[in-house]
Amino acid sequence: MKGYILMSPLTNKFTDFNSRLEYAHRMALISEDIYQSALSSCHGNYVDLNSANSVCLNSLQSYEESDISKISNIWVNTKVVQQALNVRQGMVGKWKLLNTTLHYHQGKNDTFYYSYDIFSSFSHHKKLSSKNCRALIVSGDHDLTFPYVGVEQWITALNLQVEVPWKPFYIDGQVGG
Repeated sequence: MKGYILMSPLTNKFTDFNSRLEYAHRMALISEDIYQSALSSCHGNYVDLNSANSVCLNSLQSYEESDISKISNIWVNTKVVQQALNVRQGMVGKWKLLNTTLHYHQGKNDTFYYSYDIFSSFSHHKKLSSKNCRALIVSGDHDLTFPYVGVEQWITALNLQVEVPWKPFYIDGQVGG
């Protein structure tokens, strides 16, 4: 095998799911207060929660209840936004944030579409990189499911020499990601 390509990969469940809070903060989807409260009370672990840590649980509940879904539902269902996105009127009903067929949450059972039998594929990436197997890893900059924050973390953990630094790509002179 000479190389492989990954698009917004789920590589390590803990790292990828845990990075959602930091990503939401970087994208200004949650307030500084919510982020700082979770940061100080959860000690960097937003996945495997200690039920006795009520301050952490409350912080993460505030994160879950933040305006992310409320604002996006209002925004994306406005006529002007749908026109800007070239949504043909009458073709799409009301847009909803959650697709219930896709379960990307820690601890969820397998679904028809996804199996959760591998916790981490990091060791495979480490092994492939040690054999000089080339990798192109593309991560969506607006992907809250598997945020680029987690991708950056596991790539850094590979301790590789960077040939081409992290950079945006362009389409027709505009940032595409």
